[in-house]
Amino acid sequence: ERVRSRETMGSSSSTKNPWLIEGLTRRASVDFCEGNFESSRWVAEPYNTVSAAPLIALGAYGMHRSLRAGESAGFAMLFGLLALVGLGTVALHATLTTAGQACDEVPMLLLALGLASCLESGRGTEGLAVPTALASVATVVWYFKFQHLYAVFIASYSLIVAYIVLRLGAVALTKRPKNDAVRRDVIRPLFCYGIGAYVGLGFVAWTTDMLLCDSVSQLLFGGLLLHPLWHFGSGVGSWCALYATIAAREEFRLLSSSSTRRQGGPGPTDGPGKKGGGKVGGEVGGKVVDLVWLASVLPCVDHGRLLKTQPTPPDKKAL
Repeated sequence: ERVRSRETMGSSSSTKNPWLIEGLTRRASVDFCEGNFESSRWVAEPYNTVSAAPLIALGAYGMHRSLRAGESAGFAMLFGLLALVGLGTVALHATLTTAGQACDEVPMLLLALGLASCLESGRGTEGLAVPTALASVATVVWYFKFQHLYAVFIASYSLIVAYIVLRLGAVALTKRPKNDAVRRDVIRPLFCYGIGAYVGLGFVAWTTDMLLCDSVSQLLFGGLLLHPLWHFGSGVGSWCALYATIAAREEFRLLSSSSTRRQGGPGPTDGPGKKGGGKVGGEVGGKVVDLVWLASVLPCVDHGRLLKTQPTPPDKKAL
């Protein structure tokens, strides 16, 4: 009822939605605090629409970095999904149609599902590609079956995000007795920044927008800044979570490589019959360099300490 009541509240302008075509498009099942079509005939919520830019920029930049650093195609795809969420956000807030809503919410579900899968595969759980693909298809089918019920989307998305927070938090906040540099200097700060942005800023703004719009509309700027703050907070939080997951996977690979070499087995870049015992191979070492770059974007990280405590790669090629 709260969502449906926004249909009249958000339509303070007498301008008809030009994107609603009888028999072809329907009105979205959700509306937000910003008034509809008050300053533009073709854009329902200009502030909410423009504020999707950080999502697109962060997703595109992360995709570029992943491809350039030689990360797996899966991570590049997840960053691409983050950018797609931004484009879908534009479609939703510009049109307020079910088609625009699907463009926004389906990538959100797939991004969350993919990130949860990467958190598991990063710790050595193999064979998750097919189950993740099947789960993605099932999620899309589930979404379109219940798209008219916004609460179903919120519940589904919230459950996946809660799992990600708990799983990544367990990795970030658990101390290792040795070889703790990546976790201490990269994963933990990223997790804390991500939680601060996603929950402390984004979730609080979204909740206020959805539940207290009538009250905040009387304040300066009304509800114009609430949903844009959600876009910014969720974008930064997702970006941090993705990079924390990359770092967690590389930490696992580094420790697995070190353990294998101590046992005299071949390392990740050793050929058949070659024994380990030396430095970590170039592939993993190259990832460490990228982790050091990643740490450089965090103001609280001691970059020199991180670099000194990691194995020195044989070839520090520029990333």
